[in-house]
Amino acid sequence: RTAAARPHLDGRFPSPSSSMARQKLTPNTKKFGMPLYASAWVDGRTVLVAGGGGKKSSGIPNRVCVATFDGDTLSDPLFVCHTDETAPQALVMFPDASRVLCVFGGDVAVYDVSPNPDADGSESNQLGEDEVSDPPPEANSAAAKTPCIIAPARLAADGTAFRSQIASCDIKCAAFSSCGGKLAVGLEDGRVALCEFENGDDKTSSLKLTTTIGKHSDSVTSLSFSRDDKLLVTTSSESAVSHDGAVVWSLATNEKVTALSPSALVENAVAKSRKKKARHQKTIASYRHCRFDNSSYGIVTVLNIDGEGFVMQWQHDVSSNNWTAVRSARATRDPISSAATSPDGQAVACGTAEGAVVVVDVQKLKVMTTDKNAHMIFVTTMAFSVDSQFLVSGSADASARGAVARKVSPVAAIARIVVALALLVLVTLFLTVFMRRGGVAGLLGGEDTRTGAGGITSDAMGGVDVADAAAQAKEELARMTEAAARRAAEAGASVPDPTPQPVVQVDLPEMTGAEEVVEEVVEEPVEEPAEEPAEESVADYAEDYAEEVVEAVEPIDDAPIDDAPSDEL
Repeated sequence: RTAAARPHLDGRFPSPSSSMARQKLTPNTKKFGMPLYASAWVDGRTVLVAGGGGKKSSGIPNRVCVATFDGDTLSDPLFVCHTDETAPQALVMFPDASRVLCVFGGDVAVYDVSPNPDADGSESNQLGEDEVSDPPPEANSAAAKTPCIIAPARLAADGTAFRSQIASCDIKCAAFSSCGGKLAVGLEDGRVALCEFENGDDKTSSLKLTTTIGKHSDSVTSLSFSRDDKLLVTTSSESAVSHDGAVVWSLATNEKVTALSPSALVENAVAKSRKKKARHQKTIASYRHCRFDNSSYGIVTVLNIDGEGFVMQWQHDVSSNNWTAVRSARATRDPISSAATSPDGQAVACGTAEGAVVVVDVQKLKVMTTDKNAHMIFVTTMAFSVDSQFLVSGSADASARGAVARKVSPVAAIARIVVALALLVLVTLFLTVFMRRGGVAGLLGGEDTRTGAGGITSDAMGGVDVADAAAQAKEELARMTEAAARRAAEAGASVPDPTPQPVVQVDLPEMTGAEEVVEEVVEEPVEEPAEEPAEESVADYAEDYAEEVVEAVEPIDDAPIDDAPSDEL
């Protein structure tokens, strides 16, 4: 404030616009040289922003600008369409995105949105050089290439865009039906009406107000068609507690179906948010936004309660054809000045009077992202891209800001990493147990690896069948005995002492939880024949060795070895 009050050396005071221009902007924020009041998306990348200063004497242009947003950078204005001496107050895209409806007070005009044939860069589209606030970009710069061009769909006699007068008062909000044949408008005097094109031709004929459905006691703030175009929900600036602040209308009978009355839920929200509130103080609550969901007749509303912003869910009761408030959550401690719902119905964006932008998850009613420094002053317009991925917000400070609608917070990112690591540990443990149990056969074979009367069937560590190994050892020792006896018989009476063969020692595992094997060695005198000493020594040696090994292996059949290391097995 002190710096703004100091004059320059030449005695002139700095203008507010020059102070804003000197502000450092992030890549996703751009200044458009005019207060912004409306925004709409052509596709998932191209966005329209509109506003102005009104009369030419203000020196601020009135126009619709084309820009692009790629998730990181919001481009400078790539193309502009001037709207003479009236600033656009709202932009409503046709369902096929081929045209856009601009609202000017009580009048509307249709503009064509056509692809730019020179978007490949063969020819640049520059801003008008007569606009001092926005100098044209360089002729060959990438920013000079616009993906689409805005032009009036129909011209008046004076060469300006043809306008249809809908009402003598301002149009506060508007929305097309799913087929684009009807336009619902909410007026400043509280009326809710339907407009249609004359002769059913939306390209050459004008719009006319054909039906007045009903009326609120205050200006309409928002409206939304149901998915089947049979119902219309509207909200107004009147009190949400004691009056019909939100109403559901039937388009078949053009009558009011019911009013949404959240008195108890509003009072509970007030009690939670303002515990020190005086009992005699009157509750001030008013709606700012409404939207039918995409699956049923459920409704999402945004309202201010005693200066704080809330998001509320309504459930439809088919039997009574009534709506009941089921849940509410506070989105911000500041009043909400603008709001929008994503096309997929999964998120609600709220712009506050302090310039912050908050995105709320509709299903969980939890805040997903908060940008407290989005704008310098109150937010005037918000819009989601057609794929619900991006969000643009505008303000009267002439700035527009692009953002990713569902950006993951640092806390959520850390939580996801922790969950991923936990899952990795669980998978590792499962694979370890899986391998130790002998693979699929060990887990699904139906046999217990611990043993019963039939002995151990598999090794708990590596899937080795110990019973088969013991049987093979017995057969091998029997063959060795026979071969030794046969060689001794063939050698005759005198056979030199055989070379001592290395004995492979088998380290048997400890028998945990079982009785230790006790070997009783009974020494019996053996008479050695005098005629064949060599044959008797070789045969006895082989038979004794085989018997000892067999006696040592046989107890394995009845001994638990679950805790034995695999290398000892």
